[in-house]
Amino acid sequence: MEGWSELEEENTVQRAVSYHAIHADTYITASSPTSTYNASTTGQLSDGLGQESRLLLRFPMNYTSSDTVHEASIDLECTTDVLGPTELTAYAASMSRMWNGSYASWVAYEANQLWTEAGAEDTNDRGAWEPPVTLTGNGTLTLNVTSIAQQAARSNAPYLSVVVASFGAGYACAMSEAVTAADRPELTLDTTSNTAATAGSIVSTDLPIDDGAPWMESSFLLQPVTTPTLSYAQNNGTDVEIQLSNDAEWRSQTDEEWHFSTLWSTFSSTGTSGSFNLPSSLALTNGTTMHMRVRSVDANGQWGPWDSTSFLLPALNVVDNGDGTATMTFSPTDTGLEQDFIQDATVNETRKTYTHGDEEFIWASMTSNKERLVHVRTSLNQLGLHDNLTIVNAELKLTRQSYSGDPVVSIHGMEDSGLWVEDDITWNRMAANGIQWYDGGRSNGTATVALADGNQTSNSFTFDLDHAVQNYLDGGDENPLDLMVAVRGKYEAYTNNEGILFHSSETTVPSNAPSFSITYEWGSGSPPAAVSLTAPADGLAVWNQTNDNLSGNTQPTLNWTQPSTGDDILFELATDEDFRLRELRVDTRVDNDFSPSDGTLDMTGDRTLEVGNMYFWRMATVDSDGHYGAWESSSFLVSSLESIWLGGDRYEFRLKHGNGSQDNQYPECMDTYIDSSATNDNYDGDSEMTIDYSPFGGEITGLLGCNLVSNLLPSGYAVESAHLSMSLTSTTFGSPTIGVWESNQNDWSAEDATWSSYDGSNSWATAGAKGSERGSLLAS
Repeated sequence: MEGWSELEEENTVQRAVSYHAIHADTYITASSPTSTYNASTTGQLSDGLGQESRLLLRFPMNYTSSDTVHEASIDLECTTDVLGPTELTAYAASMSRMWNGSYASWVAYEANQLWTEAGAEDTNDRGAWEPPVTLTGNGTLTLNVTSIAQQAARSNAPYLSVVVASFGAGYACAMSEAVTAADRPELTLDTTSNTAATAGSIVSTDLPIDDGAPWMESSFLLQPVTTPTLSYAQNNGTDVEIQLSNDAEWRSQTDEEWHFSTLWSTFSSTGTSGSFNLPSSLALTNGTTMHMRVRSVDANGQWGPWDSTSFLLPALNVVDNGDGTATMTFSPTDTGLEQDFIQDATVNETRKTYTHGDEEFIWASMTSNKERLVHVRTSLNQLGLHDNLTIVNAELKLTRQSYSGDPVVSIHGMEDSGLWVEDDITWNRMAANGIQWYDGGRSNGTATVALADGNQTSNSFTFDLDHAVQNYLDGGDENPLDLMVAVRGKYEAYTNNEGILFHSSETTVPSNAPSFSITYEWGSGSPPAAVSLTAPADGLAVWNQTNDNLSGNTQPTLNWTQPSTGDDILFELATDEDFRLRELRVDTRVDNDFSPSDGTLDMTGDRTLEVGNMYFWRMATVDSDGHYGAWESSSFLVSSLESIWLGGDRYEFRLKHGNGSQDNQYPECMDTYIDSSATNDNYDGDSEMTIDYSPFGGEITGLLGCNLVSNLLPSGYAVESAHLSMSLTSTTFGSPTIGVWESNQNDWSAEDATWSSYDGSNSWATAGAKGSERGSLLAS
């Protein structure tokens, strides 16, 4: 009829369920690691040391990024003949390798192509394990592979390829060669064709503690959480899935049914955030490292990526002392976590590339020119110490096996903790991942935190570390407290065959192993305010002035600012910056050498000092609760130099490296030379310094420098003239004119300088220090 037209059929989105037969399958087993089973009618799922078997399954993927996969599952028909418990827990993961069933084995995925880790266990071989499913008794094992299938479709993969692993009872699952067709593996897909999938939603974990930190209750007696609230945030999807595991690979035999979702569990949520309260029936166990991950699904049924975190649940034995304090004592493995609480290793300057982390003893010692150092890690970051604790006492106990000579044993902190690895550490490196050091960790060590005589009668050594642990806690406990044990200071002389041998954390006698104890109480959480060390000026000489003649002042006065009312002071004076060689130690809580409020201490009488020493002094405050503050340090030189009267009002100092101190360190001078014909060579070890120039090419330049700050003249004196003297070791060639320029580059290093670089890393502005490094010509 005129004016009428036929209605077209409405386009509607149609979801369809399809079933797909297996494309290829096999199994691999550790019990016969090179065997292939491509023609087997059944594939084995089993676990156990040396007995584990896994399935490899591949299905055709007939959907692409133009389609939407809503749900996907794999059905396997499996049977068991075990007489005991029949529960099977199975895990599926996507495959990253294009395996060949004719060659696939426990060790290889293709002819002459090995898995990165046997059993397709490495992340280069497979993706992350999906949450587990269980089977009890003969029947159908259904694996949820929705997320894997969605990713395969979005990436236009031609196949859906998975590996299946298990814990529990051993099962035989029908493969593509099974006689009964209905028993063969089958992939079920719920899809919408010709409708592109969304990208999936995102969500983040949102626990109240940082990744890898202990998760503790707020009680005074330290206790890990066991039924925590698992929270998430920034969710832009509809539903959320949470999984916990005892293993970072999300597959552990000790895992409980720690798989929760808003699809079947009761969550609480507000906006984009939410949480799930872990029930007491699934309570966590102390002495474990827990891993949590979360992902969400959008309104189109597309699962997004996992976001993961971890937390520690240390095993703690906390004793309530009944006086407002509590005590914990730890042997190396007592916290029960993946990393031992106490770790230790020797580094040896005579065998710089050797590892000693698995040895029964740790050894600090010296030869005539080399040394061994011991590194000890106390993993206080595993304990979840509250920020407002005051450390009443902290002790490291070591058991001596033997000693030689008369060693003084010092414990030092480390500027950077948590970097070395016990099985990797050597004199030359902290870890096998490329973190290097060149001196066994000497340059990373702090001043002494505890001292002991190595020749004491008892083999049991107790090092008091309460001050060090309090400073550690005040500074944040994200990293462990690393310590270094030595029998000489950084600049002390070597004493051949002096040292001490302690039992290590790998000792065969548990009672000889290192131990660590902490006693704590509630406190303010705030360290006492530090004092300022105002005089003498840091690093400078103190002088006696007899008329205008200058000599070292052996009776200087030390000055500091007054501490807060009620605070006491710890004071130490030493002749080395490591504070091993202590001359004086005062604790105003028990000693009466001075009062904290005095602000001054005259070094007279039996405190009179000696010439030729750089003296180091430090102070720390202690409040009325026994909370230690950090050390404040300074130094001054009592020089052994004395000015020489030249007549009238003119005096002279004759300075060379180390002639102002007994340890030959002050003043500090250095020299080397650099050669244009060997642009990357360093000559600091040479006993002679060459200066040379050739108009036909080739130039050798000398570098000299002296840090004269330690011999700075008192106020009111001026330098009238200065002369540099050098001794020839042989006659000159020709009649050279030598020029001496002021250096504008003061960071050059004698040990590392070359023609190309002033410190082994950074280049001169112009090679050979011939550019802006050169200031004015001083003499020629």
